[in-house]
Amino acid sequence: MLAFGMTTLNFALWANALNLLKGDKNDGPMVGTVGSLYGGLGLIITAIWFGWTQPDSALLSMTTGMYGLVLLGFYFMQAKGLAAGPLGNLCLLVFLNQVVVLVAMFRGGTAFTDPVFLTFVAYGILVLLFNRLLAGKVEGNIVGYWLIVCAIGTGYIQFVVTGIWQ
Repeated sequence: MLAFGMTTLNFALWANALNLLKGDKNDGPMVGTVGSLYGGLGLIITAIWFGWTQPDSALLSMTTGMYGLVLLGFYFMQAKGLAAGPLGNLCLLVFLNQVVVLVAMFRGGTAFTDPVFLTFVAYGILVLLFNRLLAGKVEGNIVGYWLIVCAIGTGYIQFVVTGIWQ
């Protein structure tokens, strides 16, 4: 099930990167909207599955659910034109949760150089960048390129950690 969640997340990361890097050109906004919906739903399903079937995976369930809700928020902002301010504030809360997750991972024995740990650090930076983007303080292309960095890290989790690529 982790592979499913990482696949939907990776799709959302790439789709939103294309959205931000294309700007107002052709189908960029629609690509981002579909990616946000697909990724949000996939991560929420993954979080529920982990919470239901593997109660000892609370950290994983919390993290996937948290990012699933953020992506659903982006979907509603992109598709329905809802205000960006509240979602930007949510990104700050997600950042604080991400710091807690990183501390828990480190205390649990994960090394700073572990690719999964570094990917989670990249996610934390990403939600801060989204906060700044939604506040109009950073350009979309910067966030778009960082989304690609996160997508590469997610690809590592998607293929290597889940055992798909051996």
